[in-house]
Amino acid sequence: MRAFYRENAPDLTGITEPHRRQFRFHLRHGFRKLPRQVRSAEDLRRWLVRLAPLDAYYSVARWLSPTSVGPMPLDRENMAANLFLGADLVFDIDVAPLSRSNLEKAQAIAREAIGHLDARFGSRPRYVAFSGGKGFHLVYDDPFPPQGVADPFERERIAAERRKELAEEMLAASIAIDAPITCDTRRILRVPGTVNSKTNYVCTVLQEKDLHTSPRELLARIPRCAPGILERGNDAILWIAGSVLGRLERAGVSSPSTYSSYLTNRVLGTADRHVPFFRFPRRRVESIIGRIAQVQREYSLGTVYLLDDGDCWSAFSLRTLQLRRCQKVVNAAGSLDARRFLRVGQQFLRVGPTKDRSGRVVRDAPRLLRTLQAESGQPESKPHRAFLSQWMPLEPAASEHGSEEVRLSYCEEE
Repeated sequence: MRAFYRENAPDLTGITEPHRRQFRFHLRHGFRKLPRQVRSAEDLRRWLVRLAPLDAYYSVARWLSPTSVGPMPLDRENMAANLFLGADLVFDIDVAPLSRSNLEKAQAIAREAIGHLDARFGSRPRYVAFSGGKGFHLVYDDPFPPQGVADPFERERIAAERRKELAEEMLAASIAIDAPITCDTRRILRVPGTVNSKTNYVCTVLQEKDLHTSPRELLARIPRCAPGILERGNDAILWIAGSVLGRLERAGVSSPSTYSSYLTNRVLGTADRHVPFFRFPRRRVESIIGRIAQVQREYSLGTVYLLDDGDCWSAFSLRTLQLRRCQKVVNAAGSLDARRFLRVGQQFLRVGPTKDRSGRVVRDAPRLLRTLQAESGQPESKPHRAFLSQWMPLEPAASEHGSEEVRLSYCEEE
């Protein structure tokens, strides 16, 4: 993150009066509000480089003393630190999980909201942004500022009340907005030009016409930050497999040396199904094949694919199993991660190459070593097949189930 912000400043062009906003960072051990007012993008960039936050937010409201603002006061005694000046009208439109089809739904909701507000107030959004995650932000100038109200406590109450009325009106018109976010005058919103740590996509200001662009084309233009590098987004995973729910797993170190992507074995779109993954020490491959063949026959796993993962052997079957059954199979095979699977309820298979902070490949992607063919006649995982077939040839399945989405985890490694 620090390397990214040294080269890339946040985009404050759509944030009016930034010195009246509270800026808040999500750090490894919680949230921290900046102790000084931010007057420019360069001011904020210096803080981003210094603290390297996971995520950066700003207040949708403007305050006389933004660095002193706290929770909504229950009385007027501490109102001096909460002098409300006004607030943007914001809509945070998300459709979970992140997938191409859900981004299309979010685009449609955003277009509906813009059309409704145009008819209602004759106004267009000050800016539209891709949140870097599951949807879009629409930010408007306040269409009903509480003018002539001297009491800041009353100003804030009126602002919240009018937002609530508008949100109820839009929900009644079947526009699926997140009403609590719109109504909350103390809401924080992701700063454009900063990284969403859940996906590594950069929150990016768009043109309204981008809400009509296909998600595949849109994501290809969105910058994406990997540790130490900036690259344009590549939505091949979204395109082929449906969605990426990438959450960065951090080990509490400030300078990770490499990063990798891992596929989880949960079969999304099913009640409690998983596919078995296996990891074995780097021993004679014939003995590993014999161990796999034994559980393959005993548990009717169907075809098993053996991979050369560099410092170990890995393998997987596309046969879907109930969680407890899958844990039993993995344990019976003597997989290195069997105990962890029992503890956390999921497994991880490395996919793609491992890279260092400069983006240099330090470990090649796992390669298919052997296909151990067998028939099971049982359903296989549709999402895992769709995802893995882009890298290796897979045997045809008798039947499949599951959604069109897989879950990935992006992991920084010491």
